Amino acid sequence: MSVGLLSLLFKDFGKECYWLNIAMIVATLAEVISIVLLTIAGAFLREGTGIIDVAQSILYLNIFLGLCLLGFKMLGVLFWWYPQLKVVLMPWED
Repeated sequence: MSVGLLSLLFKDFGKECYWLNIAMIVATLAEVISIVLLTIAGAFLREGTGIIDVAQSILYLNIFLGLCLLGFKMLGVLFWWYPQLKVVLMPWED
């Protein structure tokens, strides 16, 4: 199930729905795992691929995931220092 589809269900059921929270965790992990596996499979299936090319693809993937994690942590610190930014980005009224 896609994370995008689950976000629509959050709008209907709210954030306190237990099964929906579990489904969101599973869907997020599944998307990350599928990206990792597709990257590794794509690196192996290329014609004339050596172990160096595969290691390079995995390194690029790890750098990308690390930068995503770093950006997520930095946004957490930013919203902790300036909580009013949450209201600016996501106002209470639609």
